[in-house]
Amino acid sequence: MESKSLIRIIRAVATHVSKDKTRSHLMCVAVTSDRRIEATDGHRAIRVDTDPPHGLPVGLYEPKKLLALLKADIIPSVADAALTYWPTLDNVIPEKATKPATVCYANPLYIAQSAEALNDVVDGDKCTPLRIQLGADALDTIRLDAKGNQASGIALIMPMRA
Repeated sequence: MESKSLIRIIRAVATHVSKDKTRSHLMCVAVTSDRRIEATDGHRAIRVDTDPPHGLPVGLYEPKKLLALLKADIIPSVADAALTYWPTLDNVIPEKATKPATVCYANPLYIAQSAEALNDVVDGDKCTPLRIQLGADALDTIRLDAKGNQASGIALIMPMRA
């Protein structure tokens, strides 16, 4: 994958990294496979699947350091930290719904930031629709999907109590 596209994807995923110093394991961008990059702050999450493979080694990366390396056209040979603990997003990503959803409560700023990050992932392709899915219950996770030519992404937002 070309470095310009990878920089754009890392910058988008980094918007969902935790800024809370007590959650140090959530302050990183996680590269979980040769085609998958994830991040979460505990309230929202984003997952990007790339095609072709992105070329980064599996592990956790400090976003600013990784972006600086990529801007200098340097692909790291090892991650900042091994994936000793990373919360799996597989358990919280809802399946695509086929029936209408109910009203939910969510922070609109999280929805806007996630939508903007996914738009960056798919390279701002004007023809790419963003799919927003609400759960069947007011406290179900909100799912946003986008698919572009080189990458696809899923963003999750955990709803608030009414």
